[in-house]
Amino acid sequence: MIYILSFLGIIIENSLPLSGVVLVVTLPFFTYLVNLKRIRSVTCIFLMALILSLQTNDFAEQFVMMAAVYYLFNFIFINMVYNKENIVFISLLQIGVYFVINYKNCTKFYLILNLIGFLIINYFYVKHMKKRNIRGQK
Repeated sequence: MIYILSFLGIIIENSLPLSGVVLVVTLPFFTYLVNLKRIRSVTCIFLMALILSLQTNDFAEQFVMMAAVYYLFNFIFINMVYNKENIVFISLLQIGVYFVINYKNCTKFYLILNLIGFLIINYFYVKHMKKRNIRGQK
């Protein structure tokens, strides 16, 4: 159910007629998938890249960007756990990724909007993992 709701959120946030890019659901869901470290996660990340590329003409660029961010978060989650204590740090990393993705069109409003959204959505994913007893890494 969390996958369906997340993909619906990604589709909705990519179809909003805004002047800036909003990745409020995309990056926290991406982080959640990286933390799970399952084969199904790679398929979902491929589908996310496909959905994100619907707004642009370049699927390869979106996929390469997702692969680079996947390896970055995978490297970070070697020594860090996706839990409540690390939500602020993870959200700041996601803001850094957001800034790199949108360095040309980055405004303070969209940075603050995405940071608040990252904090809230990351909290819900961590709460879901704890409720379902899902372990991403040992």
